[in-house]
Amino acid sequence: MPLCGGDVVSRDRDPFERALEAIRLKLREGEGLQGRALAINLLAKALGVSQTPVREALAWLAGEGLIVRTRTGYVGRSHDATSLAELYRLNLAHVLAALSADARGGAARGVGPVRRASWPLIDGEDPNQVFDVIVALAGDRTLLAALRRTREPLSVFIAAEALVIGDTEAVMAELAQAYPDPGRLRALARAFYRRRIQGAARVLSATLERLQI
Repeated sequence: MPLCGGDVVSRDRDPFERALEAIRLKLREGEGLQGRALAINLLAKALGVSQTPVREALAWLAGEGLIVRTRTGYVGRSHDATSLAELYRLNLAHVLAALSADARGGAARGVGPVRRASWPLIDGEDPNQVFDVIVALAGDRTLLAALRRTREPLSVFIAAEALVIGDTEAVMAELAQAYPDPGRLRALARAFYRRRIQGAARVLSATLERLQI
């Protein structure tokens, strides 16, 4: 009987999980950006689910700080050049913290910087993925959760970064050569995010133009 109950709960959660992931993808594509409404009825219709799992998913995402709950419903986050630059600074801080923990771990074992066997990405053209993996490999769940909260809102800006800054290919090559040396990776991370901090206004403008906002 308990097993059957568990199955029912699992089935009941499926619409929520599907709605949550689908709305995450929509946010990454720019849905709701700059305070635009996230209409529950329209999302439910588009996703082919009832309004209840959509409402639950939006509440969850608001709890993560990815969207905003207002008196009239849910809207996407709004950004200006300052807030976007701050997100880049926070991402850099998380990456540097992970790399510092990496170096400390090696020193504590008396072996110098940690040496991992191989480049952590089989496929990938986005340096952000490399930094995500670096933080994940640090083994600090709190740090990883913090990174995800600041990285997720930046997903919609990646296309504009490639257009405005245009450093993706070169950075990927440099990261592959530097890995797994924490010192070299820290220098590359600082340079990578510094360009984005300095170019935040242009990245934001290009994103809004692309999305016709």
